Amino acid sequence: MSAQVSQEFLAFFSSLEENNSKEWFHANKKTYQNTVRPEFIALVESLLEALSTLHAGFSNDPKKALVRINRDIRFSQDKTPYKTHMGAVLTPRGKDMSAPGFYFEIGASGAALYGGLYQPTPVAVTAVRHKIVSESERFKQAIGSSLFIEKFGELRGDEHKRLPKEFQAQSESIPELFKKQFYFFCKFPQSAVLQSLFDETVFQACLAGWELVHFLTEAVETSSSSPE
Repeated sequence: MSAQVSQEFLAFFSSLEENNSKEWFHANKKTYQNTVRPEFIALVESLLEALSTLHAGFSNDPKKALVRINRDIRFSQDKTPYKTHMGAVLTPRGKDMSAPGFYFEIGASGAALYGGLYQPTPVAVTAVRHKIVSESERFKQAIGSSLFIEKFGELRGDEHKRLPKEFQAQSESIPELFKKQFYFFCKFPQSAVLQSLFDETVFQACLAGWELVHFLTEAVETSSSSPE
């Protein structure tokens, strides 16, 4: 692994933060096309190649993993037209935001890695809860390992105030059953982003969260393959 972004990449987004307009973007489009996008694609490609050693589903086209830089402003009070970072969705099911996996982004101030299950369907939440109950020790080990805690701190996510009856008894010893999201994240400073082998640094963070992502992936895959 040997991929990182350049100072020119970060400078582009630093200027975009101050000049978030179509006029500025079009005037600097060559920098985006010739430097920013290719550097990020190379980094994502390296990450997908490494992640594919964990799950074959990760071996997809890096360009298809990219999130559009154009913002959807239809229902937002913020009418700035562009995101001030490059982002990519990395899951065993391609760019599927409802699937367990990772989301990675880089902007002017640094980078961030998110992992887990951020936008699960109600069916997926139920499947994850069943798997947590049936494999509670494995789940607790995934979120309680020294690597996970050192890198991400804790499992995050919004919670339901009430649980279905089938999970209420187990929730006393497994409070994470209340969650309706199951995610974690860490950030990387600008200095780390500019270092060689930054892709390896990000991959090591992915490894710290992989046991949980793998656990969630199994749960969701089981629910999706179950008969209606």
